[in-house]
Amino acid sequence: MLVLQNGKVSAKQDIYTFFFKICIKIGNRKEEEFLVAKRLIWLFLAISILLIVAPNVLAGSSSFISEEQAGGYEYTITKEGIEYTWTVGYKGNQSVSKENEENREELNHFKHAVRDIKKQFISVWTFASGFLILTILTILLHTKNKLRFKDGGAFIFLFAVIAFGQTVVALTELDSAFSDARFYYDRLLN
Repeated sequence: MLVLQNGKVSAKQDIYTFFFKICIKIGNRKEEEFLVAKRLIWLFLAISILLIVAPNVLAGSSSFISEEQAGGYEYTITKEGIEYTWTVGYKGNQSVSKENEENREELNHFKHAVRDIKKQFISVWTFASGFLILTILTILLHTKNKLRFKDGGAFIFLFAVIAFGQTVVALTELDSAFSDARFYYDRLLN
């Protein structure tokens, strides 16, 4: 049993009385509110038990973990019991394999390569779009003599050059991600 004495709990009364006294301290609560608090405690305990027990019950069934597609490459990870099953593919050709000590590293590298392809596609499109917009803006403003290079057009041109450089870097990283995905996909098939 628990008791609230000087802000501390002792073992003389039960937990419900403890929460009731806390409710009274918060502000003159009635016994009905004590029953609501009691029900909330039971609900909290029931949810806690379900959260502890449910993963163990569901461990026997198969569940979806992750899926990604980019640049023609794809993978899907499912968990069946304690084993992971990977479906890897390129342009519709798919291969299914169970994860083990021998192929775990290649599977993870393939997963990261596919994610890098997707990320680099977004980077290329973002920087290339910025480059095109800034280049068109520079050309339009310069040809109409609304903005001379000494009046700020040089800064716009500078940002266009930076966007072009970032586009080239993103394209290089995209090519590297494609090479990695191709390499690990070939290793997984053999």
